[in-house]
Amino acid sequence: MELIDENGAPLLSKDFSLYGYLQSENGGKLESLLTYTTEIDDLTFSENEVVISNGGDNSWQVFSHDFSLPSDDFTLGPKNLPPRGIKLQFRQYAPSNGEAITRLDNIAMITWQNPISLENKQWQTSKMHGFDFLKVSASNDTSIKLTFTLLD
Repeated sequence: MELIDENGAPLLSKDFSLYGYLQSENGGKLESLLTYTTEIDDLTFSENEVVISNGGDNSWQVFSHDFSLPSDDFTLGPKNLPPRGIKLQFRQYAPSNGEAITRLDNIAMITWQNPISLENKQWQTSKMHGFDFLKVSASNDTSIKLTFTLLD
């Protein structure tokens, strides 16, 4: 779902999270490889290896890794393309001995939009949005009440 600002221009966020669930039985080490690319021409800016699990026996657990695309100050190719793409690969190593099973579920690549400011301790919008995830930050103890209204 493309998000746009008040003027109809696309909203661009460079902040992401890789999120999902993992379970393993004698699993080997599991890594993800994030490659930051241009939107077209598939030019690579950089790669980032992230350890998801060191292996072993794990009951279902959440994993999460926050990251950001490189700055638009960096461009590649004759068209001076900025970083706009992300390739995700998983790499699993063999266990130290025996057979292994590693399961992944509900893998999500979350793009975080610009922070929302509260007015009178509330945020309200009449626009449709595609928020499947919310990240809340507070400087001290905070109570949160979420109310959702279905549109007819």
